[in-house]
Order: sequence, then C-alpha cells, then structure tokens
Amino acid sequence: MSAIAHAYYVEDESKVAIAKTHGISRFQVARLLQRAREQGLVRIDIRSADGVNVGLSSELREALGLTAAWVVEPDEEDPVELVGSTMARVLESTVQTGEVIGMNWSRALVTMTRHLTRLPRCTTVQLAGHAAIGTDLPDTSELVRRIARASGGDAFPIPAPLLVTDEAALRSLLGQPAIAAATAMFDSIDTAAISVGAWTAGESTVHASASERDRTQADAHGVVGEVNGRLFDQTGAPVENVIGNRVLGIHLDQLTRVPRLLAGAFGEVRAEATIAAVRAGYVNELVADRALAEAILARY
Repeated sequence: MSAIAHAYYVEDESKVAIAKTHGISRFQVARLLQRAREQGLVRIDIRSADGVNVGLSSELREALGLTAAWVVEPDEEDPVELVGSTMARVLESTVQTGEVIGMNWSRALVTMTRHLTRLPRCTTVQLAGHAAIGTDLPDTSELVRRIARASGGDAFPIPAPLLVTDEAALRSLLGQPAIAAATAMFDSIDTAAISVGAWTAGESTVHASASERDRTQADAHGVVGEVNGRLFDQTGAPVENVIGNRVLGIHLDQLTRVPRLLAGAFGEVRAEATIAAVRAGYVNELVADRALAEAILARY
C-alpha cells in the first residue's frame, strides 16, 4: 500500500501504470489507495490561501466537538503571529454590530489586536486584571482600547493586576467605579477572545505571578491549566481554593454562559489544558497551530 500510494500521490503515476508495475488491476490499485487513507498511511492536507489547514481544522473540530476550529501552518513563521492574525480575521468577519466583546491578555491576543483594522460598532470589556510579567508588551487595558478604536465603541478596562495580595484587597478593588463598571458587564458578553494557559513555567502569565507556595498547592490539586487566571484540573473542574479568592476577573461559571468563546493557543505543551478547557465549556471555537492540533488529535 505504501509503495502504491507513493507512486500515485508523489510520483504522479496513473492507476493503470501502477497496476502494470505491480501485476494487479487498476481497480485493485484504487481499493489499496482507499485502504491506505483509511489506515492512516496516507494523509492529505489542504491549506487555504490564508494558511489554514482545512483538513486538520475539520478533524480538530470534530474530535473536540467545537463549533469551529482553525489550524494554522506556521512553517518558518512564528506560531503566535499566525494564531493572532487568524483570530483577528475571524473576529472581523463574524462580529455583529452591538455585540459585547470580552478579552484577556496573551501574546496571541496582543498580536490579534495589532492585526485588527475594522470591526462593527461594539462594546469591549476586559475579562481580568493584567498579569504580563517581565514584558514590554501592552497591558490588557490597552488591548481593550485597541478593539474599541477598531470598532468605534465603548471600552470597559480593568486598571488593576490579575492576582492581588489578599481577599480584602480584592474586595477593595471590586468597589472602585471603573472596575465595578467592567465586572457588571460580564453577564452581557456575546463573544470572548481568550487564551488557554498550561500550568507550567513560561506557558501561563498567572503561573509567573503566583508564589512558589501557590504553585505547589496548585500542583497538589492537579491543576493543568488556566483561563483568565482561573485554575482548573484535567477534567476542567475549577480549582478555586488556591488563588481563587485573589483573582480579579470573570469566574469560570460565568464564562461558560458566554455564547461564543474564541480561544487562541499554540504548542503541544498546551494540549492537556486545551482539551480540559473545551470539555468544561470554557472554549467552543479554537485557533491553534499544527503542533497543538496534532498533540490533541494524538490523544483521541
């Protein structure tokens, strides 16, 4: 089957020529080519003009039960750039006038806002405080304002850190007018542009913000990932008793009530966290790079 498939798909030989070489009929060649595809010996990838792998996108959508999926092919390009620019194209082509858009911070979302050029008039809400550590990239409030400028709509930023010192500090911040106005919008969000972080160094901004004690406790509770600073285990169940009372942002149960949850993620290290987030209802549309998509599909 491999030899016949190579001759047909790579060497571009006809079925008649292959049949003659192998001493079989062209109908047997056709059946062997079909079996080669069914058994995974042959895999055909079709890329759209914008770098999206159509076949892998369909496989990922079906495997995870997503509403939509886009798998980008980085090749030599930075996967963050492709994931972010694809998210921008998706939003520009699907957001409707009057929607409320929520967003958090990640490198892919920074890239997304840089590529956004136009949106229908809509309202933008920050989903959590800012948690980018050791970077000169714009904070989440600036990303919210970028979307507002692209749409001409209102912006509701949260000018505060994602992870605060204690519960009393959190209550104090939630009472501030600007933050209260933003959090009051959480139940009105139509589309959330978010990221999924893997609970490991370098793959989550909240992991970098947490103390060593927080990380140890999170590991003990089986945390595999986070969305908006909210931790969850491999089943997607929230883990609130580690930093939950110090996180300034939307709760996971509120997030599951948002109709459209568009996440951008990349790298095979995020596979477990992404699967858990989808299963729990924190993500229903996904833009991923090929490495992440194949790591997820390998688990199915």
